[in-house]
Amino acid sequence: MTAYEKTASLGSLLLSLIPIALWISGCQSIERNGTDPRPQVYFGILEQTVVKGQEVKIPVVMQQAPSGDLSLGYTVETKLESTEYDIRPEKLSFSPKQLSDTIYITSKSDRKESENLTLRLSAAPEGYRLGAVNFIDVEFASPLLISFKSLEYTLHKEGLLSVNLKNTSGRTQKALQDMSIEINIDRQNSSAKEGEHFDFPDGKILTIKKGQREGTIRIRQLKQEVGHTVLRLSLSKAPNTVFGQNPTTGVTFEPPYDFTGHWLYSGSVIADNFSFMESGKYPPIDGKKGDQISISGDTDKLDFTFDLGSSLSAYFPKSTKGTFSREFINYNFDAKEWTAYKIDGINILISPNATKIRPAEVAFNVDGNELTVYVYDMEPIEYFLDTYNYMNDGSFIPPMIGYPAVYYFKKAE
Repeated sequence: MTAYEKTASLGSLLLSLIPIALWISGCQSIERNGTDPRPQVYFGILEQTVVKGQEVKIPVVMQQAPSGDLSLGYTVETKLESTEYDIRPEKLSFSPKQLSDTIYITSKSDRKESENLTLRLSAAPEGYRLGAVNFIDVEFASPLLISFKSLEYTLHKEGLLSVNLKNTSGRTQKALQDMSIEINIDRQNSSAKEGEHFDFPDGKILTIKKGQREGTIRIRQLKQEVGHTVLRLSLSKAPNTVFGQNPTTGVTFEPPYDFTGHWLYSGSVIADNFSFMESGKYPPIDGKKGDQISISGDTDKLDFTFDLGSSLSAYFPKSTKGTFSREFINYNFDAKEWTAYKIDGINILISPNATKIRPAEVAFNVDGNELTVYVYDMEPIEYFLDTYNYMNDGSFIPPMIGYPAVYYFKKAE
């Protein structure tokens, strides 16, 4: 998640808490003023969303359990036809010592646009009063649009294809429950053959977890062969979904990148990346003229020799090995194709004064005689600390992947 997205999420959270805060404040004000000491009855949630075939629960709560049996009615306001939903029970019932009851709503709606259903509590039973949350809007969500994130992908060895969710307005949408989507191979229009030129290491079922906006599926190139480099894929429908902009996608298999050779340091873009995020009191880990990297091996396993006279030696060891990890495009940074290797012996504290050695993911991009080294798998204690602490959300994705330290090298002649 980018800094902008984090800020937006925080703002949305704060806005969502305003009605609750106002309700609590109002209740406290009434109690302080002593204007109405009667216990309240109210909805236990502020809003709900339901999709076709799903049943949702709407709790109704009493601040104080009744001494005898009580019933409470409610009204329904909506433009939905009565055939588009089921709702039960007709009335809420409270027995002695019972503090809550539940309204159950099931959607049967096929509408292409979302529609709301509003529930309102009727007059409160004798001895009670309606609380501030005496009505609730239930959104009957339109079908979600499922789509490949890109119309075309290029894979050099192994990578992830993304499928995302959007609503009919084009905004990304969270899954309301775990979703499984099967990926189909268009064999008639694919020249690459499954099991010979590529495979799906984790299978062809893509999962989007509840609360997530997208899921991924992994594809691995097994063999590069002229005339067998094209793969066409399509999505299968999942419950309450329709196809979005990219129901199909194409994958082109190209030869793996060659990072081998002797490379000489030529510059960095650290200052540009971090000047707006950091206080500036820490000098960046940077390279200098004379720094060199030698890389040998094949695309699966590489041997690295780092001849560094600069502060880059605080991160990289003198010699080590790396194993292929993944390919990715970082849309939050530069939209380039990156190949990541898990490299042994990295000081992920990126500090000349402290060490924590572990394998770390380092990504590379080669364009002719230029090699770019993309450093983001770090746990800084001095440099970039403010940025790291802000971006670290506890997930498996390195927090600094969108705010890397980038170093340039040119191939030695």
